[in-house]
Amino acid sequence: LADTNVGGWSSQWKAPIAESPLVRQSDGVAISARISGHPASLRLDGAEDGPLRLAPALADQLGLRFTPDIFGRLVSRGPELAVGPLSFPSVWVERTRSLPDGVDAAGGAPFFRETVVEVDSEERRVRFHDPAQWVNPEGFFRVLIDDDGNRPVVIGHRNGANIRLLGPTSAAAPILLTPEAARRLGLSGRAPVLHGLWIGPELPPTPVLIEDERQSDYGEDGRFSWNLILQSHADFDMVHRWLYLRPNGGKWQSVEGLTRLAPSFASLPSPGPRVR
Repeated sequence: LADTNVGGWSSQWKAPIAESPLVRQSDGVAISARISGHPASLRLDGAEDGPLRLAPALADQLGLRFTPDIFGRLVSRGPELAVGPLSFPSVWVERTRSLPDGVDAAGGAPFFRETVVEVDSEERRVRFHDPAQWVNPEGFFRVLIDDDGNRPVVIGHRNGANIRLLGPTSAAAPILLTPEAARRLGLSGRAPVLHGLWIGPELPPTPVLIEDERQSDYGEDGRFSWNLILQSHADFDMVHRWLYLRPNGGKWQSVEGLTRLAPSFASLPSPGPRVR
């Protein structure tokens, strides 16, 4: 690739705030975007640290020439990614068949790296703020986060043991842990419940899924899902390494609430016409 960062710090702002409806899709969320003028349902995920991934139908519509990179991905550069007044004029994209049904694209790094990402689950909106003009909110918990390859990683602790959780991601449980991290936290069994995890506030008892052994380029201990974020108002300010959280209604939901995420999201409208 010609540079090491998706978008190359290229965000342009015609207004300090851009927003989109928030649409629940299986275990993830999607927003409305435009890719070189084409309406697209874009899956927003903190684990997406590479090129913007495009479904074949949209990739074909754009008429791009894709070539293999050293990782075997079919990549190209040039499309504009836009959400309202926010745009990235020339991003790297990857043609892939691995996207879930119902979405045209998937991305994360350009948004989390170059904007403050606000998730307003009560109003069912995602807003992107120009970091130069954004002011941190009052009355929120402040959570320390790190930037691992343009991905937000929350740093939590329990009984003196620290863990690093990547997210929000499209995960099968509220928290997924590596076996080593589970051992460090004193957890056993395939799907235990984690008590007393502090990430700034203390989370309620939270279901955990222990994953098979896997390697990470950045050494995180696991992932946290959209299930946790969508029961709160959240502002991801990766520029200054803080996440601001305020639970909806002033308190976190129970374990049952975390495993049965807000059914009202299932009735949200689709993000607009999709490329076919």
